[in-house]
Amino acid sequence: MRILIPADFTDVSKRAATYGAALAEKTGAEINLIYVHKPSVSRNNPVYPMEAEIHSDISKETGLQLGEYYKELFHEPFSKITGITRIGKTADEIVLEAARITNSLIVMGTHSDGSFKQWINGSETAEVIEKTDGPVLVIPSEGKAGIPGKIAFLTGCDSYDLVAIEKVVSLTNALNAELFLVHIAPLSQNGDRQVFSDFCNRVKLQTGYEKIYSRIIKDEDVINGIRRYTETHKPDLLAFNVRSKVLKKRLFQKPFPQIISTITKIPLLIFHRP
Repeated sequence: MRILIPADFTDVSKRAATYGAALAEKTGAEINLIYVHKPSVSRNNPVYPMEAEIHSDISKETGLQLGEYYKELFHEPFSKITGITRIGKTADEIVLEAARITNSLIVMGTHSDGSFKQWINGSETAEVIEKTDGPVLVIPSEGKAGIPGKIAFLTGCDSYDLVAIEKVVSLTNALNAELFLVHIAPLSQNGDRQVFSDFCNRVKLQTGYEKIYSRIIKDEDVINGIRRYTETHKPDLLAFNVRSKVLKKRLFQKPFPQIISTITKIPLLIFHRP
């Protein structure tokens, strides 16, 4: 696995980078630190060809900054790390870089002050989540952000979830962590329990991972069920699948904003499905 960590040297970015660095040390993953500069000239500008020279100067300066950043992230020398500089729109360059890497994981930070609607509308993290096809690990600026010993995956018991869960298992295995498959089911749907049980058995059979447990939460309101689970069982990381094209729509549906203060205070591992 290669972890892609955008660096802008802010406190939020440093918190996410520290998390990503610790994750890399635990799992043996490689790290790409990427810093994206906004273009100083435009393609419509006659001096655009000079950008290559400007990029060279910027890369040298940023390389020194990334070197200092590296010293902050690691207490001991870490050989599997690469510094990258790009010029362009930040979210687009991060997404492009992740697409170039096989088995990549983007690790980014976000503010956790409860203003999730503002985050979704305007942040680069939200834009990356919406545009990328790969997984994104979002680290809150406050709250729990230690290396996970308990990972929860919210599942609807379908094949797309199974693909994502297999990737999560590779992470839990490297961390020797517990994986909880969590399903929120309406009180009226008794058949869901058997479907969920069969799904969990299939996951265990296909992955061979021993530390997989299941939790079914009965609640007519899925959002409230998620809140109840996170407050009661306190996972270190919450993973789930989303459809990128409907991400904003789902996040703005009431009563989703009511649980933001809970969910955004733990790291979120977001996968994408068609």
